[in-house]
Amino acid sequence: MQKYDTDINYWWFGINNVKARNKSSCHVIYSEIERFLAGQQNEFLWDYGGATYSKKFYSQMRTGDKIVLWMGHGYFKNWGILGFACISDIKTMNKINKYLITQLYIPQHPLIPYPKNNPHETENTIFLRDTFGLNFYALKDVFYQVKYVNKRTTPVTVDKITSYQYSLLFERLTDDSIRGMLPEEVVINAEQKSYYEGSVRQITVNAYERDFEARKRCLDFYGFNCVVCGFNFEKKYGMAGKGFIHVHHLKPLSEIGEKYELNPIKDLRPVCPNCHAMIHKRKTPYSIEELKQKINT
Repeated sequence: MQKYDTDINYWWFGINNVKARNKSSCHVIYSEIERFLAGQQNEFLWDYGGATYSKKFYSQMRTGDKIVLWMGHGYFKNWGILGFACISDIKTMNKINKYLITQLYIPQHPLIPYPKNNPHETENTIFLRDTFGLNFYALKDVFYQVKYVNKRTTPVTVDKITSYQYSLLFERLTDDSIRGMLPEEVVINAEQKSYYEGSVRQITVNAYERDFEARKRCLDFYGFNCVVCGFNFEKKYGMAGKGFIHVHHLKPLSEIGEKYELNPIKDLRPVCPNCHAMIHKRKTPYSIEELKQKINT
């Protein structure tokens, strides 16, 4: 069995949304990393300087650590979670560390909490709130804007997060890249604590709001192996794949005329993205049993 490094850290890494760097600032500004985020270069060398602030928050970073790239709304069109990277090398020059950041995954579209000039509760703000909690300082401004908290707090630029939080973010952004092809999600009735299918809303394509408690209950029961082909992302990719798997609805939502209560154990199954795409390859989705037969013949 492959051994994975459990000692690496996971970081929320803020990019400054100003047009030009302040001489006393040690943060990465968007114009410095724009080519990296656009996929025009795979690596970015970051000289964080030697300021007291940077030492306090950045000196714990080490080779192998994974980072979530975040930028608040400011001068630029793109904002939100812009992608994922890792620290592939740390070079010390004149007693100052230079971090070599290597691209892991940059989505076609960032995870934007809400439209820049129209802050309100969205599927993404609910996801961020449920994943990080209202005391997560890096998102305090977002939570204030959508009225989850009543006090504005200056957010920190860098904060440590858990491997589970990282994996939820990674899965959400990779899921979004094929969401138009798989318009299936879950929404919860917060008062009754029951799970319901439906609640269609228009984004670019019809999508269904999803609930991560339902997903968690499904995965707690079935685990993270694809029920069709048996693939496990953590076994194949290590920590980058931990917690990553799609959740498939056995009953096509197109056949549901009105809301009904969802049972996460009876109605949901973990499937890998490949099998999930094949399930929905035809208008009437393949059953899990049908797809297993195709694999085994």
